[in-house]
Amino acid sequence: MVALTFPDGAQREYPAGTTGLDIAKGISPSLAKRTVAMALNGTVVDLADPIQADAKIEFVNREDPRALELIRHDTAHVLAEAVQALWPGTQVTIGPVIDNGFYYDFARNDPFVPEDLPVIEKKMREIIARDKPFTREEWSREKAKQVFRDKGENFKVELVDAIPEDQTLKIYYQGDWFDLCRGPHMTSTGKIGNAFKLMKVAGAYWRGDSKNPMLTRIYGTAFAKQEELDAYLKQMEEAEKRDHRRLGRELDLFHFQEEGPGVVFWHAKGWTLFQAIIAYMRRRLAGDYDEVNAPQMLDKALWETSGHWQWYREKHVRGAVGRRRSGRQALVRHQADELPRPCADLQARPHQLSRPADPSCRIRRGASLRSFGRHARPVARARLHARRRPCVLHRGTARR
Repeated sequence: MVALTFPDGAQREYPAGTTGLDIAKGISPSLAKRTVAMALNGTVVDLADPIQADAKIEFVNREDPRALELIRHDTAHVLAEAVQALWPGTQVTIGPVIDNGFYYDFARNDPFVPEDLPVIEKKMREIIARDKPFTREEWSREKAKQVFRDKGENFKVELVDAIPEDQTLKIYYQGDWFDLCRGPHMTSTGKIGNAFKLMKVAGAYWRGDSKNPMLTRIYGTAFAKQEELDAYLKQMEEAEKRDHRRLGRELDLFHFQEEGPGVVFWHAKGWTLFQAIIAYMRRRLAGDYDEVNAPQMLDKALWETSGHWQWYREKHVRGAVGRRRSGRQALVRHQADELPRPCADLQARPHQLSRPADPSCRIRRGASLRSFGRHARPVARARLHARRRPCVLHRGTARR
């Protein structure tokens, strides 16, 4: 027997192996109908999981904030099923939940385009309407690799090999379609509802490595209620109007190019405005800050030490210049204790250091801005503070 404690403090005993669904049905058929998962000792799990030990139990419905991740996770699975139903032969890879939604990466000879998204959404709604139950099986590694290999799912075979030996290999079905997944899931596809939207398509390297195949990533979002989805889409619409990349082009201030991810290509008007702001900030911060200039590129060992490489690897600009280098994208967000401090005398100084300007480029008037990166010569500006102390990035308390 296992002793279960309910949210109101009541305790009841059940035979070991009883599922959450059996318990919900025993309390009330309506409770079982509206419950999509359960939480054991605070961890959300499948409602159909057998309970083998004493625990605190909670029933999770769609309106529970904890169910939002399940809704998005299940929607990602339905997206994958819809894509393979529409384009047989497409390989599915991974489809995690992310902030504000989810994505799924697909391997296909012809990448998806935005015009495909309404077609996929229509198929997804058909799958959700069937209300097929999510069921789980546990497979051996040999069986899983053989099944996926026979289906031509080579990426799934690689994922099976990557799962630690001490972890159970789970397969989730939704009707006849199945996928390798850790779970948990809701009770059926119908619990997802229709408050979802596919947002965009993008390219992504398998496992974030440029040496691996390029995949097509489909982003989407989902909510428990339609009004929540509508509010989110309105928020995104307003944010698009204020997107700095769009405004920079329209106002003829700056633009970005694929040749320089995350690097600003300033236009004449924008650079003049930028320099005016820099001049103002120098006057404003004089006496409180020492101005330094940090390197544009650093060895990735620094980001491995700080943890940025593991978490933000795909967002770093990488290249081969002698050794593998990482762009300074995360540099400006680093805290002082994450950076090397070669000058011991500065560790005791409560200064904040400011780096307001980057190396700039000069081009002749009338020259094409699009040829900026190919023909212009960068002029590195190494700026030291007035007292010529050694330069390191060290953050302390500003002198006021």
